[in-house]
Parts: sequence; C-alpha cells; structure tokens
Amino acid sequence: MANKQGKMAGLINYRMRVTMNDGRQMVGQMLAFDKHMNLVLADTEEFRRVKRKAPKSSTAPGASSTSAPLVESEEKRTLGLTIVRGAHIISLSVESPPPADPAARLGASAPGGAASALSAGAGIARPAGRGAAIGLAGPAAGGPPGGFGGFPGAPPFGRGGPPGFPPGGMPPGGGFAPPGFGGPPPAFAPPRR
Repeated sequence: MANKQGKMAGLINYRMRVTMNDGRQMVGQMLAFDKHMNLVLADTEEFRRVKRKAPKSSTAPGASSTSAPLVESEEKRTLGLTIVRGAHIISLSVESPPPADPAARLGASAPGGAASALSAGAGIARPAGRGAAIGLAGPAAGGPPGGFGGFPGAPPFGRGGPPGFPPGGMPPGGGFAPPGFGGPPPAFAPPRR
C-alpha cells in the first residue's frame, strides 16, 4: 500500500487521464489523492462517447426510418476543478508531465514572459439559494412583526429578542415544567408537618 501511495505521490501535478466505470474519461492535472484513490483534478475536461441517430438527410432513399443508422461521436465538456470518487475509477494513465512553469496553468504568465489574461467564462455568477429571497425582506419566519414579543414600541432584537429571553411571541415563564420541577427547590419550600 505504501509503495502505491509513493508512486501516486510522484504523479502529483501530472496531467492524468482517468477512465470511469460509466465510460467517461476525465483529463486534468492531479492535485491530490487519498487512500481510497479519490482524486482532485484541476482544469478537468470530460470526454464521453454518445450514440445518436443519423440525420434523415444522410439516410439512403427508400430506407425505413425505424432502422436509421446510429452515429457514434465524442462530446467534450470543460468542468474545471473536480473531485473524482475512487470507487468509480477503472484506470489511470499519464497524459503529460507537469508544466515547467506552475503559474502558467493559472494564466499568470505565458511562454516568452508575456502576461496573459484569463478568458471570461460563459455565465454569470449568482448565489444558489434554496428558493428563498436573498437578504432580509421582512420579519423573520415565525416571529411577530412588532419586535420583541410583538409589543408596540419595543426595540427590534431580530429573531427571538435579547439574550436570555424567550423567542418573540412567547410569554415569559409560560409553558410546562418538566416532571419533578413542579415547585420551588426543596431548600426554599416551607417545612412539611
């Protein structure tokens, strides 16, 4: 086991091709691995083979549409930084050695010493919420709209009021006591006769 990890440690920063059990292949720079063979790959590209029916214009005249030939093609998708689970990996092979200038991968410098700019991505970064509005749009869920306890003129303490007080809308001291806590502590109770 130690020999395998030693060999893998020698491949850090190499560009690797990972074949997965569903037929996909990932190509990226290996940044890290663990004992389960989980891999962290940078600048990852995914390659997969897909079979599609050929367009109607390419079928021979008189051929039935049910027996349209299947055309196999390879799709490429850029993923970036990925974590590949070791349980899904079938094989691992070296594509290329690590770059001579590690900063070249990040676009900090280009061959010849000229600075290069990173190309812009295809989309816009937006927060990914769970369907809730971003920011505070009103009173907290479940709390009364008037501040602490819903009393007019009371200072707003956000959700629940000041520390040590019950949440907004709940009367202080209300509710039920747990079993065995029905009265004052024994030291303060009047003596029994």
